[in-house]
Amino acid sequence: MDPYRKPKPGDDLQIPAALMGDVIDTVRAVDQLRDRGGDPLARLAAAGPGTVPISNTLGVAVPQFGILGIDSVFPTPTQNEATFKSRPTLRGVLPSTSSHRGRFAVLQRPLRAIGAHAAPIGPAVISGGTVVQLSVTDEEHEYADVSDGSHLVLASAESGSARILWKEAGTGTKWAYVSLGLGMGELPAFIEYELKEDLGPTIGDSAAVYILDADGERTQATGTIYCGAAAHEGVGSQEGGMDGSEEGTGHTGTAGWFEQFSQYRTLSMSCDKIDRTPDSGA
Repeated sequence: MDPYRKPKPGDDLQIPAALMGDVIDTVRAVDQLRDRGGDPLARLAAAGPGTVPISNTLGVAVPQFGILGIDSVFPTPTQNEATFKSRPTLRGVLPSTSSHRGRFAVLQRPLRAIGAHAAPIGPAVISGGTVVQLSVTDEEHEYADVSDGSHLVLASAESGSARILWKEAGTGTKWAYVSLGLGMGELPAFIEYELKEDLGPTIGDSAAVYILDADGERTQATGTIYCGAAAHEGVGSQEGGMDGSEEGTGHTGTAGWFEQFSQYRTLSMSCDKIDRTPDSGA
């Protein structure tokens, strides 16, 4: 039975608990927006198409610019097609890297913890620019995505669905301004690389690399790859500095993007070194 079916005169009125919960959620959201002044629907419309209502189903309050993973939507088209088309609300949950990479929202005002019967609702950005806090592990990172189990920060990364437009200097928890909805589609499925440093033999070991072009020459791009199979004994660097000129191991290979790990992992590696020593002209 459709809990959103309108009753007719003479019907025995029985209100399902799920429907009453959704009604309370909606009324509270409208009241909260009205308390801030102006027409609540106009305020949501003025926020732009990238800002949508989302409910906080966590057992804790989520601060302004906090993160919620997107789990589902209510009402669904089968529950109430008209409301689904005009005013759907997302259901927010605790973010996880396994389920919510690229599927999250950044709250634009704080939301209290879920109550006994209803989850509070507020505006959140799913596409476009927003302030957010990052857990920065590398100052060179230009992207970010969800941090596993955290509703407070995004994690900086070499790739992700959020493009970092600006962030505070240093590592650790930093304020940033990001653009959501960019980044992942720009990654090639495979890259050709040359190692800049040692790569260990254990799965998960990492090393900095140069990205090579179709002719096997270094480009301006660099990155990090991870050992994808314990199939070698480790590759050591040649003598030399790390100044971006003549250093490097000379070992090359192919790495593929593994979505489940958010990493480039080795698929093959040549044991033959490339000699990049400048010609002395002798």
